[in-house]
Amino acid sequence: MKEEEELETDLDKWLYNLKNMSKLTKMPASFKDGIFQEVFELAELNKMSDIDRAIYDSNVKSVSDYENTIRFAVKKAAIKAKKEGIAQEKAKGKIREMKNKIRTAKNLKHRGFSAIQIFEITDLSVSEIKKLS
Repeated sequence: MKEEEELETDLDKWLYNLKNMSKLTKMPASFKDGIFQEVFELAELNKMSDIDRAIYDSNVKSVSDYENTIRFAVKKAAIKAKKEGIAQEKAKGKIREMKNKIRTAKNLKHRGFSAIQIFEITDLSVSEIKKLS
């Protein structure tokens, strides 16, 4: 069997791992990537006492709950911002529409249209039309 320094392929690492897992106290440096790190983390979890495992599981749950709370808050804030953005765009649209109606009413008034005719075209009230210069 190869020594740790002689391991070249993933197969070599797997065989070394299976043979020596019970003797290893720390993960070999050449095993720091991908699946081998996950195997060692699982082995560490499996050798915990029941009390340590319960504490670990509680901590994992707390972290997960915290992350889910943050994700929910971000999602809720994004929805609120989108609704506010839509409301602002609607308000801006109504302002633009009103400005266009006033501009049209002024032009029509300067061309001699009556307040009633301007009302029929723009839907502005007759009193609003009379106030225009």
